[in-house]
Amino acid sequence: RSRIPICDSCGAVLLGRMKGNLVSRTLYRSVLREIRALTRQKPLLYIVQKPDAKRWGTDRGIYRDSQVEVLHAFLPPAAAKLVARWHEDPAKRKELGLDHDICQQGFMREQLFGIARALFKHQDSTSTTEEEDKEERVEEAFAVLRTLALQSQIQLCSSCQTTRELRVRATSTFLMPESGKYIFCYRISIHNDGSLPVQLKGRHWEIRDEHGNVAGSVPKGSPGVIGKTPFLRPGQSFEYHSGVELPTPNGTMAGSFQMVVLDGERREDAEYGKEIESFDALVGPFLLKQSTTNASDLRSSRS
Repeated sequence: RSRIPICDSCGAVLLGRMKGNLVSRTLYRSVLREIRALTRQKPLLYIVQKPDAKRWGTDRGIYRDSQVEVLHAFLPPAAAKLVARWHEDPAKRKELGLDHDICQQGFMREQLFGIARALFKHQDSTSTTEEEDKEERVEEAFAVLRTLALQSQIQLCSSCQTTRELRVRATSTFLMPESGKYIFCYRISIHNDGSLPVQLKGRHWEIRDEHGNVAGSVPKGSPGVIGKTPFLRPGQSFEYHSGVELPTPNGTMAGSFQMVVLDGERREDAEYGKEIESFDALVGPFLLKQSTTNASDLRSSRS
């Protein structure tokens, strides 16, 4: 059987593409495995951002929760730019389910599979012979994989609890040991999924070390959070950062927020209406777990 002659340069290009495709397929399968692991126990993956030590003691204010925006921040720059472009395309947005309302409480496994498939398909369809471009795209794919692996660690130190249609999410990150203590930063986000306005009035915390001993507490009804008592209309969220120290490298934290429900009828002396009932919104236990980090985060946050 006669063979089709292939020049050296063409053969090198073909071999390069074969190797590139093999790497791409391997990375793609690895990304799918990470997605499966993240969605094994829950039908929805709510992407959790790592607490930022520089925001310790501050709040984000009132906002509308959007997992689509979090996804943009979650992905490496090139992938985020591409997903943002798809989000602006009505047909592509519908195909991938990139709708703010649909994704408000997280992404389904099949949605994440579809986004990963579209990203890798786009990468293959714009294949190049330029070595630098190929290396950059491989690095982008590795960055997605690393981000998913980091998300697994963040999820381990997170909790989500819903009480009376008030959803409270908590997540922590280790900062550094200091004078025999272990310093952690945590972020709390509170989402009003109900039909009436609510106000946060007080808080309660119980912090335990790795032996189960109480290492600290905040009495129930202590006023507000970081000096704030936010009002939340239906669909609104509030987020803040704070921190805690432990005598051991690991521990847990749990508590509640004292909330009041308002009738929503605006009055001259009450923009959100009058109080009609109160309840405790539980904060599910979340881990305080030591990990390697950059100690400068804490120093810069306190400077």
